[in-house]
Amino acid sequence: MTRMVLAAAAFAAIALPAHAQRLDTRRNNVESDAYHTKCGFNAHPELVLVYTRTGKAAAWKKAPDGAEPGDRTELNLVVAPGQGDWRHPDLVVLMISGYGDARLKPAAITRGRLSVDGGAAVMLDPVSSDGKFVLKLGPEGRETAHAMIDGSKRVDLDLLDDHDGVLRSYSWDTHRLSDAVETVAVVGWSCATP
Repeated sequence: MTRMVLAAAAFAAIALPAHAQRLDTRRNNVESDAYHTKCGFNAHPELVLVYTRTGKAAAWKKAPDGAEPGDRTELNLVVAPGQGDWRHPDLVVLMISGYGDARLKPAAITRGRLSVDGGAAVMLDPVSSDGKFVLKLGPEGRETAHAMIDGSKRVDLDLLDDHDGVLRSYSWDTHRLSDAVETVAVVGWSCATP
């Protein structure tokens, strides 16, 4: 009888989908009110899931690699459930924002040059913002977002002046972004603990 129970347990573990065996789907910091619910994920502190009566979205926010103390620059990728598989969610926005300092004035930034794993560059246009720089790529940047989600390792950004001179460069390690988006899909875009 014991062998039969052990064999059934082993079979059940083998039968689980591969992603369920390797992903930590535990949620934390669940907050709810009359308008929205949001939560974080133990395995992905840079990931927040928010849902309201009108929809669901996951935001992946990360500081650049090797950021100087006080540098509040961050890459922010916001996606929503898509019609296809989890690797191709609907892009809400891809945005990079930050504040200037003594060497970098936000007004001097005319655009950003973004590349995924050293591939072709995509240009990001500035959005006016009070005292900070905001570079945004909306739904038209779907292919760039999908390239980031689909197993990328690195995203590089050059902040450019009006002569396309590089004012500052940033890089982000994105090798875990794919797991983060997959985790949101596995939990059904829900903060509820299974």
